[in-house]
Amino acid sequence: MNFLINIRKGGLVFLLLLTYSLMQGQEASIIVQSRTTSEGMAVNWFPTSPQLWKSLMTQGYRVSRVEIDTMGNEIGASVVLANNLTPKDSSWFVVNGNLSDGLMEPIGALMYDPQFDFPENDLMDDTEMKYNFIVYETTRDIQIANAVGLGFLDSTVVEDKHYKYDITAVNGGYSAFVRITNLYYNYGQSGENPVEFTFPDGRSLSDMLAAARPYDPDRIVAMSRMYGDSIVLRWGPTNPKFWKRAMEEGYKIYKSVGDGELELLTTVKPWPESEIKESIASDSMALVAAGILYSDNSKYNIQDMSIGDQIAIFENNYGFSLYAAERSPLAADILGLRYVDKDVMKDSLYNYIITTESIIDPFHTGRISKTNTYVPVPQPYDLTVVTGDKALTLVWNLAKNKKEFVAYSLERSEDGQNYESLTKKPLVFIETDRLPLVEYSFLDSVGVNNKTFYYRLRGYNSFGELSEAAEIEAQARDLTPPTPVVIVQSRYLKTANQFSIEWAEQNGQAEDLANYQVLMSDHPEGQFNAISPVLEKEATSFVLDVGDLDLDQAFFFTVISQDINGNISRAYPSQIAVPDLTAPLPPEVLVGYVDTFSVVHLTWEHSTSKDVSGYWLYWSDDPKAEMAPVNNELLTTNTYAWYIDEKSFNDYIYLCIRAEDDAYNRGVPSKVIKVARLDVMPPVDPIMESVSPENGQMQI
Repeated sequence: MNFLINIRKGGLVFLLLLTYSLMQGQEASIIVQSRTTSEGMAVNWFPTSPQLWKSLMTQGYRVSRVEIDTMGNEIGASVVLANNLTPKDSSWFVVNGNLSDGLMEPIGALMYDPQFDFPENDLMDDTEMKYNFIVYETTRDIQIANAVGLGFLDSTVVEDKHYKYDITAVNGGYSAFVRITNLYYNYGQSGENPVEFTFPDGRSLSDMLAAARPYDPDRIVAMSRMYGDSIVLRWGPTNPKFWKRAMEEGYKIYKSVGDGELELLTTVKPWPESEIKESIASDSMALVAAGILYSDNSKYNIQDMSIGDQIAIFENNYGFSLYAAERSPLAADILGLRYVDKDVMKDSLYNYIITTESIIDPFHTGRISKTNTYVPVPQPYDLTVVTGDKALTLVWNLAKNKKEFVAYSLERSEDGQNYESLTKKPLVFIETDRLPLVEYSFLDSVGVNNKTFYYRLRGYNSFGELSEAAEIEAQARDLTPPTPVVIVQSRYLKTANQFSIEWAEQNGQAEDLANYQVLMSDHPEGQFNAISPVLEKEATSFVLDVGDLDLDQAFFFTVISQDINGNISRAYPSQIAVPDLTAPLPPEVLVGYVDTFSVVHLTWEHSTSKDVSGYWLYWSDDPKAEMAPVNNELLTTNTYAWYIDEKSFNDYIYLCIRAEDDAYNRGVPSKVIKVARLDVMPPVDPIMESVSPENGQMQI
């Protein structure tokens, strides 16, 4: 598909143009854009998919140009203007990060910084996010396009000549072209925008830059509504100063049909004061618009008022003017922010450009290209109801509806036939960076439960139209649980081997009480499990046969109260302490030895009793003597070592061990073991009893 595009060198012109690139019968894979600047012809392009963009990035592109006549026929030979166009290297972005108002720095970080990492999100992967952030900016700035290998500035063009530019991927698999002519201010595009750039939080890099500035750049945001027999254009300036200047300059509207030339259609300005009649009194937003334009508050030399207050009024008037234009077609007409084109044909493609004399950058103009086919206003999307107690909250999707509607109307009926308005004025939602909205919602306090209510939600669009209704019905229901009971007694009946739990209501039994149930856990904040069947609401006690239940644990009980609507309350847990009078068994195996440093080493197997919390060691030099404790604190391990005096006439020491449970019961001692000491003591010195001569010898 070819477009003859109006270009005048150095003039206020631009184009957004989809050309074709066919590969094995697939759809276009490269989009080409071009516009004139004071330095020459700016041409930029990009693949239509993130993966294709990534794969072609390192291979590069070739740009060639051939002169053409007014009919698009080629004249002479094609000239290669650039070969192997690839992104600048990382060092270039470091040096030139301040270009394009500083956007070049984050572009370079996205391209090359290995530390840069996007937060995880469900919308797109890393390549897709880089594609959206980077490529979108190339469509707005030729410097950025050139830096990332997706743009070329042709400074050799000659005014009044016509050209065709061919963009070819070096690998030869993809190509696209655009024809440029000298027809003033023409604009063309193939159908709807072929690529929609999206961002995780809805803001591009340039949007983030604009948010950091006092005002947006002077630009016009435009939209249209196709009715078949007419086309309504709506637009708005992006900052107060531009709004004030544009009202004086007027908005110039250029129009073309299909691939035809753009021609000046009209210039739109606010209504003069003489045209403000009493007939607008029935439209409150029209009155607001007239007041903004011609009341004393719109004059900025107000006496006895500070400059700050005057600026505040000025900015408020700007905001109210856009708000009024969104709400009322008549207000938009009065403010010069709306135009109805009735010289149209059904199902034909129309292109519009809305601009002012002071706009320099052509990409800051309002641009529209749509087929004049009527599409009904959709009903609001994803309407749901959150049920409450005597209240219903209607919720509808923010992201989908924000694109379609500026305000809402909500009605309610008790019979599904007769409706009353819940919003006497259109419902408008205000969202700021500090107070972001997650969803749209409306709380309706119906005052009763279990009664069906019917709702109709409609949306107002920017053209003053009211959509078809999204309908839903719902009942509020009782969400208030009964007052929890109080457990007045809980005990263990040893003789019967039973648990007994008794309870009582605190403030009398609720009228909608349905039943009780008893639950048990081994911890007051643990998982409670039912130990009783569902009990009648007349019940006040429950007895549980313990049976083979292990009593060596903690027992906590609670009682839940449930009403007829399923609401549940829980009593504060009560503990039953079962006396533990059973001592734990001693370890069956105890071994030990004394090393060369006279350190006794003991090791034992743990007791087989479940409630053991630790151990006590005992020793003696004599198996018949009373044994003394070794440790001063409870041992929780199964090994222990300590030093004993080396000097002893006893060859052995004797040891045993006792287990202690969590009820502080100490079990019987284990079998006594004998462990050999070190032998470091010499024999006792002999005693000389007598020395006497005997038969010529000495008898000792």
